[in-house]
Amino acid sequence: MRSHRKPPRTPAPQRPSTPATWFIRGPVRLWWMQRACFCKAKALNLATYLWFRYGCGESPIKVTPTRLRSYGIGTRQALYRALESLEEAGLVEVDRARGRCARVKLVLEQCDAAEGGADNSKEDHQSKEKENGKDIRRVATTAKAGIPRR
Repeated sequence: MRSHRKPPRTPAPQRPSTPATWFIRGPVRLWWMQRACFCKAKALNLATYLWFRYGCGESPIKVTPTRLRSYGIGTRQALYRALESLEEAGLVEVDRARGRCARVKLVLEQCDAAEGGADNSKEDHQSKEKENGKDIRRVATTAKAGIPRR
């Protein structure tokens, strides 16, 4: 006696995703990357990884030394220094707990509070120069990152 059942359908095989086809999903905030460039200790490498994982929809982002070897961060200590540098610049918030990897959230709002509360508005700066008799226009820089601010 023959069974009239159809054989189960197998799904079509999916092509494996290779690192050559991966990309960083935008928009990536330019001011954020500029501040990361001025941080020390492999911070730009870590920033690239964080934006890649953020584009994949991961938030908070788990950060482990194993995941970061392909980004040029080989040791735990280098990872910790890079995280600390980005945190000091006000670009990330880090949740650390004993016995587990750090979880990182990107700070996406550009705020003046991260600049140490300094009054760096362009109009105020220009008015102070005019009071001093100077007609030279200078761009105020952020206190932490040392990059030009609009």
